[in-house]
Amino acid sequence: MAILCRDYDLLFTHIPKTGGCFLEAALVEHLNGVKVGDRHMSFRRLQLENPPTHRVFVVREPLDWYRSYWAYARSQVHHRAAWPIWDRGDGSHPTHMLDKTCGNPHFEKFLTNALREFPEGFVRSMYCSFSNGCNIALRTSNLISDLELLFRHVGFKYPEKVRGRERVNVTASRWTELAVAPDELVQQARKIDNLEGLRFPYITERLCPDPVQLGRGGHSHAQWSTSADPAAGEHIGCAR
Repeated sequence: MAILCRDYDLLFTHIPKTGGCFLEAALVEHLNGVKVGDRHMSFRRLQLENPPTHRVFVVREPLDWYRSYWAYARSQVHHRAAWPIWDRGDGSHPTHMLDKTCGNPHFEKFLTNALREFPEGFVRSMYCSFSNGCNIALRTSNLISDLELLFRHVGFKYPEKVRGRERVNVTASRWTELAVAPDELVQQARKIDNLEGLRFPYITERLCPDPVQLGRGGHSHAQWSTSADPAAGEHIGCAR
């Protein structure tokens, strides 16, 4: 679900399996966030009349995303069906076509299907869609520190509160441990579905630190340009 924090002029759009449930809960609790739109709607689909200055999404390394998504999907099976999610489901959901064409109870076959059906990279394409119009990217691999930096940047008085939060919507390890594939297939996946050439606006790169502040253990409150028309999106190099 997208989260709008009016008091902090911030919008978060939730890409599936990137740590978004954790971020949603933190924004609701600490920044008075409210849910807007349908679950997993991109900024463009929300079509807000007055877009916030800070428009946030989270990026996860594609192969790690495939492993996490497959494990989550398999954990939802309560019968012998080959694939549990949305065969009859919501066509607007970001993973709908992946589920319809690639679902398999074995991770190796699921990944093989995904690379065949989406030769330009399913995860890469999904990120490009969600990032269109956004201007702050966080990383799943660095989520706590990125979120603390975001909170500090928008003026939240106690950004360190994010450090003690528990993880949310975590798939049981017995499923994630099964998400393995031969090295050759892993290398093929990394070649096809990767983040190379994508100029995402990572918060750690776009907030230029003040050396004096950092020397004192603090963070800079430097601003970056938010003047571009958000409806037009930002050029991030999605075309190959």
